[in-house]
Amino acid sequence: MLILLGQLAPGVTLRGFRASFKTWANDATSVHPDVVETALAHKIVGDNIERAYRRGDFFEKRRELMASWSAYLNGDSAGPVR
Repeated sequence: MLILLGQLAPGVTLRGFRASFKTWANDATSVHPDVVETALAHKIVGDNIERAYRRGDFFEKRRELMASWSAYLNGDSAGPVR
């Protein structure tokens, strides 16, 4: 992504991109924070027992969240995931 960004917009960095996504997700949606963290590929939060029993990947919920994020970035009028 850095290489592509460097070609499209020299001098622009990715700093804050992930923070922008998380801020938007927290402010504009009611998506569970675990789904947002998984979308950011963060390590599962919680103790060893919670991590042992969490088997899902929230795939469909992440797909909906990312589609809403894409609509937001493109200025589409589609509402956010709730």
